[in-house]
Amino acid sequence: MTLQQRGCRDRFDALPRRLLVPAIDLDWGERVVFGAGSLRSAVVSSAVAASCAIPRLFAPVTIGDRDLIDGGIADLLNLDLALGPEIGEVLAIHAVVAPINDGQRRCLPSSSGKCGGIAEQGLKAVQRQASKSPPAC
Repeated sequence: MTLQQRGCRDRFDALPRRLLVPAIDLDWGERVVFGAGSLRSAVVSSAVAASCAIPRLFAPVTIGDRDLIDGGIADLLNLDLALGPEIGEVLAIHAVVAPINDGQRRCLPSSSGKCGGIAEQGLKAVQRQASKSPPAC
């Protein structure tokens, strides 16, 4: 069932409040912002699908003549979009949190069968961990 079939607005220019949804143009490597400028009349559900198209998990979403992927690829939160005097409230969801590897609450398996360190998981695991923020207390 589509948003329109549910009686919901599915165009940015029809929403009662300003909504900005970032995505990345796969061919150009540049950010596009749905809900702003020439993309103010875009379809919300398509823009959200494009902004959620995480490489390796979901295929790029084609809108017009652009193939688009996850808007967090270039900038995890895109907080620059929330700057300005007309902005009163910002909802930011940071879903990427570094794992806690303390051996008691969580244990990363190692080749020895005991709890291992992240470094033992290989370069990709090290890169993933280094790109994440520390967990909140």
